[in-house]
Amino acid sequence: MLTPNTDDGTTQAALGIDGPFSALPKYMSVESIKGEKSLIQGIKRLAVHSGFVWSDPCSGREMWAVGSAVRVTVSHRDELVLFTTNTSSSGRVMTEGGYGAEPRSDEVESVSFSSLFEDTQTQDAYSPAQILSRVWSVLSERFDSPACEERAIAYFGQVFDPDHPGDEGVWSGWPDAFLCVPELLYTQDRETGTSTLLKIGGGDLVSALSTQVQDEGDGGHADSGSVEWMDQESKESWTLRVEEVVRDAEKGRVDKVVLARARCGRAPAGFNFDVQASLDHLWRSRDEGTVFSIAGDDQVFLGITPEHLVRVADGHVETHALAGTLGRNQGREALQDPKLLREHDLVVEQVKRDLASVVAPLTIDDEPTLTAAGSLVHLETKISGPLAGRSALFSVIAALHPTPALAGAPRALAIEWLRRNEGLRRGYYGAPIGWITPKGDGVCAVAIRSALIGDEQTWCFAGAGIVPGSNPDDEWDETAQKFMTVIDNIVLTQSEDRR
Repeated sequence: MLTPNTDDGTTQAALGIDGPFSALPKYMSVESIKGEKSLIQGIKRLAVHSGFVWSDPCSGREMWAVGSAVRVTVSHRDELVLFTTNTSSSGRVMTEGGYGAEPRSDEVESVSFSSLFEDTQTQDAYSPAQILSRVWSVLSERFDSPACEERAIAYFGQVFDPDHPGDEGVWSGWPDAFLCVPELLYTQDRETGTSTLLKIGGGDLVSALSTQVQDEGDGGHADSGSVEWMDQESKESWTLRVEEVVRDAEKGRVDKVVLARARCGRAPAGFNFDVQASLDHLWRSRDEGTVFSIAGDDQVFLGITPEHLVRVADGHVETHALAGTLGRNQGREALQDPKLLREHDLVVEQVKRDLASVVAPLTIDDEPTLTAAGSLVHLETKISGPLAGRSALFSVIAALHPTPALAGAPRALAIEWLRRNEGLRRGYYGAPIGWITPKGDGVCAVAIRSALIGDEQTWCFAGAGIVPGSNPDDEWDETAQKFMTVIDNIVLTQSEDRR
């Protein structure tokens, strides 16, 4: 059994196993099963449409997760945590007509934030990562065997800023944060070539997948060239915002603010966006970044991000400062550009301060290097060290997010600036997503170079760090390049009524 691992050393008994966590299963069975080729194909296909897909060069893991043995969702506005436990079967499977819900029996219970904490001071300092940390410290102990500590996982995600006053917009229906223990988890190790299929909990998703339709057919694919893409903010508005940040920075009110904007694409008549084919295109570039997809009710959030927030392995932390961007053919210039170096140094210094309480001692590269991501290059400084005290993956996430590379610096001033002046609700764009094992190892990426895909509409997101000396036209062009990292991989397919 694992030792409870909470940020403040709270014991499992103090957290109240028979109190707020009574809805969680007392026992989580984990078994390794043999996967026939058809079953593996079914898992990979279903994971794209209603689960979790991941490949990162940081850990070398590729994984496909489907079903939900346990799902935890966080509502910041209502200050509630919802526990949903699958007590029977299968969830969403593929049928002749597409993807639909199979009958299942769920136990659902909601608890207040305050019931998870022993003191109101901790509650007042709420962050999504802290809530998930509390829950995982208990749930991770319910797995039945020490052998599963490094293999079974939960995947998770959260919004960029749960306190942003803007309307949820396209992110309506997505929780402020979630953590999911899948029913089936298929993993591959890119270095060794080994693979594992785990069945978690008592559901019967294997039977459902074994009888599903395997061939969806080819509806006729097309690239995104025929999509009408519309910027959701005018260049004039963008220019005014950049100039305002520069003025505030020159007056010492803030050092840096990262502005974001969105671009919306509508599928032409007779076509829908093809999530599977789009992810397949991104998958081919997985050596250049972390490829991910997380399915919502009617949309899939996917992307290929060059930025990982943190990796924890055997108590050792790896992260990096990634800021300062130029086109790939301008890479050498980035190492000499005063504006980019200043922007990058702000991130390095803030990450050092943020990690001081959870990682010690820190090892930091002396000079930034260049890392490529598609058509762009970024300045990168690697940072690592051992976890301090009882800190864990979620402790590091809470300390780091949002980094100056995604919000600005100082963090509190930059966030406040964005709440006043950026109408875009970023949702999961720029936010932490990743996976964690019962042992506490895991990887968390920053969800940039990403898109929210529906049948007929797709939203892409991009941002740029604004500091003294930033030029609105250059920053507009930089975000346009970042959009193309995803847009170039978006694929259309003929809709059902055209086949």
